[in-house]
Amino acid sequence: MTPTLDPTQYRNLAIEPHEEGVWVVMLDREHKRNALDADTIEELVSFFSTAPRAGVRAVVLAGKGAHFCAGLDLIEHHDADRSPADFMHLCLRWHEAFNKMEYGGVPVIAALQGAVVGGGLELASAAHVRVMDQTAYFACPRASAGCSRAAARQSALRISWASADD
Repeated sequence: MTPTLDPTQYRNLAIEPHEEGVWVVMLDREHKRNALDADTIEELVSFFSTAPRAGVRAVVLAGKGAHFCAGLDLIEHHDADRSPADFMHLCLRWHEAFNKMEYGGVPVIAALQGAVVGGGLELASAAHVRVMDQTAYFACPRASAGCSRAAARQSALRISWASADD
């Protein structure tokens, strides 16, 4: 039996099927600049685990509102007061989501605008193609704090600039 995707099962992702197997997936936490919390990560894992088997041929990944993704939801992270082991498990789930995107067999195009910061930069890096508008800006706050866990994935991000005037 072929799995199906039900867009109504997602709270933090707005998912719209389009013609010919193209799906638009939007991070839907505009009030948090689309920062990633544990629930959003689980929804990304779920969607990108099912997409290849459900006939999805391509995904456009974007953020609702002015920002693509501001990275980790620091308030949720603080309020969760996770143990180091629990936080490590959450980090592994992040990488599971990114790996499902990158290696799942469905081309992912990230439409970048506004903040593409920290974990948002990692999320963009997991896409196969990245397109940005003139509001997009990139930052990796962990690097300035001496943390470089994501350096390998983030270093793979290649950006080319072209404008409509070129």
